[in-house]
Amino acid sequence: MQMAWVPSAGEVLEVVHAAEIYLLATCVVVSLLLLKRARDSTRQRRTHAKLVEAIGSADPRLAWSTLTLAQKLREGEVTSYEMVELYISQLERVDVHLHAVVGNCFKDALRDAKDADDLLAEARRKGSTDSLPDFLGVPFISKEVFEYPGFPFTGGIVGRREVRGRARNPVLQRLQDEGAIILACGNTSEACMWSESSNPVHGRTCMPYDLRRTCGGSSGGTAALVSALGGSFGVTSDVGGSTRIPALYNGLFGHKPTGGAVPNTRCIPKVHGLVERYCQLGPTARYAHDLFPLLETMAGRLKLEDLEDATEEELEHLEAQRKYMLDMQWPHPATVRMRELKYYVVWDQPGSSMGITRARDPEMLAAQRRVVRALETSLGVKVHAVEFDALKRCFDLWSAMLLEAQTVPFAEIMSEGLGSVIWPVWELVKSVLTFGYGSQHTLPALGLACTERFRHLTPRMHRNNLELGEELRLEMNDLLGEDGVLIFPGLPTPAPLHGPLPNLLYFADFGATGIFNVLELPATAVPTGLSRDKKLLPTGVQLVAANGNDHLTIATAMHLESLGVAGWVPPLAATPR
Repeated sequence: MQMAWVPSAGEVLEVVHAAEIYLLATCVVVSLLLLKRARDSTRQRRTHAKLVEAIGSADPRLAWSTLTLAQKLREGEVTSYEMVELYISQLERVDVHLHAVVGNCFKDALRDAKDADDLLAEARRKGSTDSLPDFLGVPFISKEVFEYPGFPFTGGIVGRREVRGRARNPVLQRLQDEGAIILACGNTSEACMWSESSNPVHGRTCMPYDLRRTCGGSSGGTAALVSALGGSFGVTSDVGGSTRIPALYNGLFGHKPTGGAVPNTRCIPKVHGLVERYCQLGPTARYAHDLFPLLETMAGRLKLEDLEDATEEELEHLEAQRKYMLDMQWPHPATVRMRELKYYVVWDQPGSSMGITRARDPEMLAAQRRVVRALETSLGVKVHAVEFDALKRCFDLWSAMLLEAQTVPFAEIMSEGLGSVIWPVWELVKSVLTFGYGSQHTLPALGLACTERFRHLTPRMHRNNLELGEELRLEMNDLLGEDGVLIFPGLPTPAPLHGPLPNLLYFADFGATGIFNVLELPATAVPTGLSRDKKLLPTGVQLVAANGNDHLTIATAMHLESLGVAGWVPPLAATPR
């Protein structure tokens, strides 16, 4: 009979000594990490104070609305050259803290500003500026994923690290045709599919209200710069909330248009078919009344003249696009009779059967209540509470409908320029085991690439989600009709702290924004001031209307802004906690 092994006293002592050494090493590491965290926190407070001072002490003219600036330029009160110089100086002051600018064309912008001033001066000499382009001389911020000559054109994808734009995105071209001047492009998430603007090419961007927190994604860099007075407005894109999430996190207005209203060409990732309807470019601005004129300029079917030096692939896309894109003719929001609209509210935060969601922050709920109360009081209307059972599975519906329309797997999009398609499961394992250092991809992007495979494991659930999504589309359009506006929650909380964890655990939160992409309904992010707790973070809601009624959500946003319930508020001098 074999006797059981019994450790000797010496062996036990060795184990005890090893445990003591391990415990001591752990204590040292934890102490160093805590010390680093305290030092970083102190440095961030000092840096935050400098950033707030840079925004608070900025030339007041930088805070003018886009329409106000355009009018002042026409009247000759300021020159475009002067304003472009001011915006460039502001970008240089704030970006040391935000790390949001990933490309700029300052020299070209100054040249364009001088040309704009010459046109403005000539028109004034002739006695009328009415025939001039709408945004002549107004500077703005683009997004890195929109192709523009000389700008980085990577989409945060590591295999595209050295790629620069050669052609011009047609939406940017339309704005430039109306006289707007591009200054810079803002950072994004890896392949535009996460709510943190962080990627292996350009690094991570902060938000101006608390540098420890995310500016949102994927258009976070652009939104952070607009909020910090680095540009008059921004051009962003949105396939799951990428315009609205950064707008809400940075205290801005952001509009996701009706599906198919704005073309999505010369962008990364490339989108075709239904995904082009779901993924819409839109305006992001500090003022609600700037949204509509910008949207009108951006919208409309792509035409051959929009694509200078078009490739064969682009010409094929142009022909195929006719099936999916629209030419919208909206009434001006100023003509909307606000008292005659029907208003609805959804109080419950949307959910998911696939993941957990954050608890609703009381500050976000209070902001939504203020919006409802303001509409009822100012207009003498009743805002009716409604419920949709399908909203309990918002994220499920968004992901199913987007995956069904997506023709290129996300793993292939992430792998562009690498020579072969990555194996996302193995990359995810390497990333987790090495605390992010073993893979050149971000954890959220790898997680999405892995979850794409779930559709094939659960085909019945996938089909059910597709059917439920179509039913919800009909139900919402039927309720809202031609005169309805829905006050809908934004995200459950203001901007969270940086990092994939624990944020990655709450991926289902983004169903609250993503659902309106696949339903193709217009949705406007509306900032409702800063939280009234010690965090001092932007809060907000979404306004939603039936397909094609973008003017109703923008009109309601303008009304709320006129009441003082909604609007951009610069970061406060107090240190956030």
